[in-house]
Amino acid sequence: MLKALDQMLTDLDHWVRRQGLSLAQLKPVYDSVVSESGLAAALISGCAADLLPIADGSPPKLRSFDETIGRIRSPEHAAWLLSQPEPSPERLTELLNVLRNVLPNVRNRFGRSAKAGPQFRRGGRPKDLNDPDLQCRICEEIKSLRGPRTRLDDLFRRMASKHGVSATTIKRVWLKCNSAAKQQ
Repeated sequence: MLKALDQMLTDLDHWVRRQGLSLAQLKPVYDSVVSESGLAAALISGCAADLLPIADGSPPKLRSFDETIGRIRSPEHAAWLLSQPEPSPERLTELLNVLRNVLPNVRNRFGRSAKAGPQFRRGGRPKDLNDPDLQCRICEEIKSLRGPRTRLDDLFRRMASKHGVSATTIKRVWLKCNSAAKQQ
């Protein structure tokens, strides 16, 4: 287990370095997140509780980066681990798998958490005629101007130049009004 813990920390160092950082740069960020005890700290604590099973089931107390890493690599921690009763082969395999998969699981966990967060509204152009009252007035004006020899396309172009939008925008407003009228 000590070897698996050490490998986990080595993998963390490689992961951080691939992101263009060092553990020294990560320390102040982690420490500020933990000291604020906000949403990010709760996410880290919940992630740690889910990924690393704790015997008493209590949520882990987040400490500074140096203190956490120091505890894991300390001789006292190694002595404590060695003093624990030998787990069954199944439990040992399970614990070793958990330790080997902590970082990939962290990546997946944060990915799911990020996906649950708010999304940016991208795509599509801004609506030109958002005001429903204006849309109704445009539809009423088109209805009043419409006659037996008047083409809708001509009315759409006339309304478009009057309101500074495209004829297609006016056509969309017209179709929206007519579909709303048919549904009522």
